[in-house]
Amino acid sequence: MNYTSPWSFTPHWFQAHLDALSAREHSYPDPKTNLIVMTEWGHQARGSCCKNECRHCPWSFRRESSGKK
Repeated sequence: MNYTSPWSFTPHWFQAHLDALSAREHSYPDPKTNLIVMTEWGHQARGSCCKNECRHCPWSFRRESSGKK
C-alpha cells in the first residue's frame, strides 16, 4: 500500500495507523498516549458505529453540537 497524508501536516498517529493497516491489525497503540486505537478495518469488523467519534470511524460519525436547536 502506498498512502500519503491528506493533510498539510502529518498527525502524530499517522505512521502507526499505516503500520497497523499494513500488518492487517485491527488496532494500534497511540504513539503519544499508548491508548489502544481501532483502525478503520477494526471498526468495520465490529460491524456498526459505536457513536463515540472514533479517530478512524468508517461511518464518519459526528455528534450534533449541543448548542443547536
